[in-house]
Amino acid sequence: TIQTKEKREMKKEEIRIGMEVIVPYDTTFPRFGTVTGILGDFCKVRVMQYQKGVKNWVGKISDVKKYQRPKEEDVKKYLKRGQYFS
Repeated sequence: TIQTKEKREMKKEEIRIGMEVIVPYDTTFPRFGTVTGILGDFCKVRVMQYQKGVKNWVGKISDVKKYQRPKEEDVKKYLKRGQYFS
């Protein structure tokens, strides 16, 4: 229930369109934006748009060959921020 509450309380200003965010590399990430990097179980995603009502950031996966590994500190920032994208 805590995770659900965190998702509801996520402020729109924390994540903006065009921003690159670190998210878990799993079956949910294609909704959040264009993948611009990958590091272990995480990938860097560029947010493409916000889908109202569904509370999901959506977008598309970019060319897999153009992956760049996100910096380790970026992943640590994501982990500190919480499981918004799980």
